[in-house]
Amino acid sequence: MAKSKIRIALIGCGGNMRGAHVPRLHEDAKVELVPVMDTEETQARLLMVRYGK
Repeated sequence: MAKSKIRIALIGCGGNMRGAHVPRLHEDAKVELVPVMDTEETQARLLMVRYGK
């Protein structure tokens, strides 16, 4: 049986999310980050650039 990933969508991509939470999620091969959003487009773009989303 193939192991499926946990797909996580993020709402809120500020410094705390980029600096603390996402790095831990990114290390876990079972987690896939899917769409991200933030009321400040630049915050979402920073996260996308750093983690390839």
